[in-house]
Amino acid sequence: MNPPFQKDEIAEIRRSVDAMYLAMSKRPDVSREQLDLIQRSLTEIADASQRLGRKDWIMFVAGTLSNICVGAAFAPEAAKALFKFANQSLGWVFQNALRLLS
Repeated sequence: MNPPFQKDEIAEIRRSVDAMYLAMSKRPDVSREQLDLIQRSLTEIADASQRLGRKDWIMFVAGTLSNICVGAAFAPEAAKALFKFANQSLGWVFQNALRLLS
């Protein structure tokens, strides 16, 4: 089963990715260019929740977050923080899936 998200869940995903962006924007080790990439990618994640089923969306999120870390050339601490914030913000979606970071 790969059911779609409900409208209220899509709205919560948008709030969650906004919280992730805000948290990352407060880190001194993340540049303006990196924040721009984060913002674009998080927007893609939120938009994808409207067209993908849950399982496909979770896989999309994992891939997109990995691409952010590689594309932005994050230091290990910033990459770990991104996944930590994803788990904190989107953990309610991942509750029945593998955690992105232990």
